[in-house]
Amino acid sequence: MRRPLALPQIADTASINALVPYPRGELLATVAREGEFGIQLWDWRGYQRIASPISFNTQSVPAVAFNRTALLLSSADGSLREITVDPGTAAAVICHRDGGLSPAEWQQHIPEVACQKTCH
Repeated sequence: MRRPLALPQIADTASINALVPYPRGELLATVAREGEFGIQLWDWRGYQRIASPISFNTQSVPAVAFNRTALLLSSADGSLREITVDPGTAAAVICHRDGGLSPAEWQQHIPEVACQKTCH
């Protein structure tokens, strides 16, 4: 006998042009026109938006896909944007570019958690 896994949820009222699942499972991207919130990332298990909408600043809706580590946006003008969504990859890029947080920076930004080494 079939049973619903959860009650139906209404999380977005924009006209959605595409639903794009992340191959690793927990994310979903919704694609709407720019004036209707653009591209949203969702934690589909918790029915929650993640971060702010992603703008694409073009007249046409871009093609959207995920690879192993990033959301890819391809616009009609030929531009391609890559937005890293894999936490491990994002941390490695930030550590390579900016280094880890100093104890003072940690205290300023994350005072409720004991200082930890952020980059290896």
